[in-house]
Amino acid sequence: MSIVPEIGMRERKRLHTRQLIQLAAQRLFEERGFGAVSVAEIARAADFSEMTVFNHFPTKEDLVFSGMESFEDRLLEAIRQRPENEPVVAAFRRVVLGGASADDH
Repeated sequence: MSIVPEIGMRERKRLHTRQLIQLAAQRLFEERGFGAVSVAEIARAADFSEMTVFNHFPTKEDLVFSGMESFEDRLLEAIRQRPENEPVVAAFRRVVLGGASADDH
């Protein structure tokens, strides 16, 4: 029995759309820089309309900062769920290194 409720198809599609838009934006920002990329270009690269991009990300800046919210959520969850004897810094390190343990380095 799962503690986490499954999400419905509509929510999965919404999350998938957000992810595709973010990936397209990230690729374009890395290639050309944030200021040189328009929302219209991001929409075309992700194969969505500009309206769809704005429905998911009200501003172009949100395309960058929304990933930080996800990171923050993962970080806080790792700290809350860490073993009682594990230092906060170790939990932080695990999240930053993408699940690698301290023994891996």
